[in-house]
Amino acid sequence: VLTFGKMAAGSIRNIIAENVKLEGTMRCFNPEIYDTMKKRLFEFAKGFEIAYNCKVNVKIEDGYIAVNNDENLFNEFVEAVGKEKITKTEPLMISEDFSYYQREVPGLFFMQGARNEEKGFVNGLHSLRFDFNEDIMLDAIKTYVKLLKFKGSIE
Repeated sequence: VLTFGKMAAGSIRNIIAENVKLEGTMRCFNPEIYDTMKKRLFEFAKGFEIAYNCKVNVKIEDGYIAVNNDENLFNEFVEAVGKEKITKTEPLMISEDFSYYQREVPGLFFMQGARNEEKGFVNGLHSLRFDFNEDIMLDAIKTYVKLLKFKGSIE
């Protein structure tokens, strides 16, 4: 996914802007595809320079890598907390610093689930309207206790 979420150009509506600045994010699940995406952005920029006799500067700051859950840890999680408590989703194009932990050790990223349409808790985490029922924190603690017991860390 390539998203340009911020654009800035010009100073008034009827004068062609001298400079334009685009900012965005690039996300994918595979490092090789990410490298190809970066390469293609530079190629597109070069093509625009040639086609429109202009200068295009591309600056890419590599951010978060994809979160890739360890299959064995996922299977243990299912066994520990119960299959009926789990809703498996398709991979999500989210940014998550947890991916850096997974560079070092196998990891499992999961979402506790805070959506409750009956109570009006329907906005996403990064929405300024986000709200949730604090009771969900008790469910989260119970989940972690089940995991700790399953792993033999507590009785």
